[in-house]
Amino acid sequence: GVPRSAESMLYELMLLNRAKENWAWPGAEGAGDLVVVLRFTITDKGDIENVQVKESSGDEAYDTSAVRAVQGISPLPPP
Repeated sequence: GVPRSAESMLYELMLLNRAKENWAWPGAEGAGDLVVVLRFTITDKGDIENVQVKESSGDEAYDTSAVRAVQGISPLPPP
């Protein structure tokens, strides 16, 4: 893979933590091994745009809740 700076890894960790804190999914207890992969853009100002499901978990409600969690943390500090 491409080497990443400590700064970019800390930014990613901050993003993940904020998304987890913002995530509200009523089926969380039964999530089991569900995994969804999202794709989105972070602008120079820290706005999150174009959130899309890249790989579905197979559970539409779970996928939608993940998209909402990421949309809900915008704006972030500028990258």
